[in-house]
Amino acid sequence: MKPYTTPSLKSFFMKLTQQCFGELGLRDREMVEYIALVLTTFSRTENLYCIRDSTGKRLDSIIEMLIELNSYFHEENRSSLLREMEIYQHIGDYTLFMTGMFKEYVEKLGLVDFYLFEGKKSYEKAADIRGRLYEAGVMMLKELSHHLEFYVGALHFMKRTYFAKSMINDPFEDFLKQLEDKIQQVI
Repeated sequence: MKPYTTPSLKSFFMKLTQQCFGELGLRDREMVEYIALVLTTFSRTENLYCIRDSTGKRLDSIIEMLIELNSYFHEENRSSLLREMEIYQHIGDYTLFMTGMFKEYVEKLGLVDFYLFEGKKSYEKAADIRGRLYEAGVMMLKELSHHLEFYVGALHFMKRTYFAKSMINDPFEDFLKQLEDKIQQVI
């Protein structure tokens, strides 16, 4: 994940994630930092849809991302495996973020079970590739794979608790408007 971040936004999400997850009894610092990074990164729409195909077209659905992965399955060189891992991890992060922060929209589209299934599978595959490449983060991705519903629920709790409509300067307000417009185009 290559986030566009500002120190203040990153700090905001780190403190918020620590507080919220602490209330839920989750004190795994690595996981808190990772989820805060996902929130920071995806608070910018262009990062949510950062995966592109070989022609440079932005992929904005899980199905398109999975199709893009098919071009990497038969190759075993390091750069292909890194690209495959990047896409799998992005799919996992995308499903975590969308299902946790925008659960109502994912439900409206009837995609909750699909997102959870693909998110778990993607985190597991990203962890497996990380392990083969001797990259760090294998256990954290496996944890996300095995307990994705818990982390989705934690994010949804965070949204309901800390991002209420009455909150001033909600960092997701602009993103939510853009997402609503995009969903309306699909429906």
